[in-house]
Amino acid sequence: LDSLASIANFLRQSGWQPGLSWGAEAILPKNFGFASLHGSFAAFAAQGAKSANGDPFPQGDATLFVPSGAAGPAFLLSANYWVLKAYNNSDSYALSLSLLAQRIEGKPAPRGHWPEGLVFLSRTQKAEIQRLLESLDFYHGPIDGRFGQASRDAIHTFQISIKAGPADGFATPELLDRLVAEVSARPQ
Repeated sequence: LDSLASIANFLRQSGWQPGLSWGAEAILPKNFGFASLHGSFAAFAAQGAKSANGDPFPQGDATLFVPSGAAGPAFLLSANYWVLKAYNNSDSYALSLSLLAQRIEGKPAPRGHWPEGLVFLSRTQKAEIQRLLESLDFYHGPIDGRFGQASRDAIHTFQISIKAGPADGFATPELLDRLVAEVSARPQ
């Protein structure tokens, strides 16, 4: 019980907003443009995003998170999601905890399906992507092979710059190859 109270106190002191959910699973329309990964819940709804479970989206700012790329599930994250990450800076942790809490509330399981055959990059490959994005002036964070929102934003901006669609901020082996080609093509 003490540990739960301690965690609750940490979350409250880190900015947890009572009454605000962590976010919501979103169903994106087939023609979703991925123009930005940031906006308000209302702005994403205006672009055709719908709540997967039919509940209204929360109010306020949102970040679009597609942990397996545009072909997989999509989530719109609220400020409370980032508070969870202040406790444990892992998207897997924060998303799993959020979805578990939702199930405990009696809400349905996520509807989105993870694509089959998805290739996840190694930490070394992710660090190389960060280094290449930095050399192209898209990324300005640590080169640590850990992808957070800064890495996803840099990937998204790079994808837009080369008109690669969808610009979902998701790293693939093909993205790594394209970055290597872009850096290699630059005059020395």
